[in-house]
Amino acid sequence: MISFSVLFIIFKILIQLTLLWLFIVNLPVIIGGIIGYLLGLIILPFYILYLGFRDRHEFGKRKKARENQREHNNQRSFEEPPSPKSNNLHDLYNLLGVRVNASKEELRKAFKVKMMMNHPDKLSTLDPELQKIASERTIAIKDAYERLTAQVH
Repeated sequence: MISFSVLFIIFKILIQLTLLWLFIVNLPVIIGGIIGYLLGLIILPFYILYLGFRDRHEFGKRKKARENQREHNNQRSFEEPPSPKSNNLHDLYNLLGVRVNASKEELRKAFKVKMMMNHPDKLSTLDPELQKIASERTIAIKDAYERLTAQVH
């Protein structure tokens, strides 16, 4: 009969062999995990720097675009608007920038676009003289829109 100590030794050897086999089988995974962890530790600071530079670069591009838009708004020519009391419908259509047989929907879209471009509150950074011209233009655009929508069925 096999003694308990022999069984214990066989069991201990079997456990060690099983653990050794599991270790050998999973060795590529273990090594890959260790290498991946170390590469992550090495690459992570550079990636964080890259993200910082990228964000700073994107912020700079957005800031430059805002400055260019401001300059464009300041350099925009403000010719005198046509008189809001003009009886010539072509002047009113030209003021809104639509064709003569435009629908109400086209008039509404053109009105919104023109108001966004010429509203005095939006152009508050300009000189008071240009703000005055913008407010006159806004009044002319409103009047043209009201008169043209009243005529279109």
